[in-house]
Amino acid sequence: MQKGSLRRWTCTSLSLSAILLCAAWLLAQSSAEQLPAPTIRVNTRLVLVDVVVIDRQGKPVTGLKAEDFTIEEKGKKQKGRIFPDP
Repeated sequence: MQKGSLRRWTCTSLSLSAILLCAAWLLAQSSAEQLPAPTIRVNTRLVLVDVVVIDRQGKPVTGLKAEDFTIEEKGKKQKGRIFPDP
């Protein structure tokens, strides 16, 4: 290679390397600045649980009261506070 073309090749490859480095840096910056996914927090004190009780013949059982049921969440008993009449 001649001195002129070697200098041109070196200058071109250095310029291209600088451009690629800048592009990689910008991509890293934009992905680092992304906003985190939104978090939704919900507290509830009342959960609706629909229950249908049937006997062995498939007929509905009526006249049940809150004391006839046990409600558990993760193995911990929960109190049924509202028990509407049918």
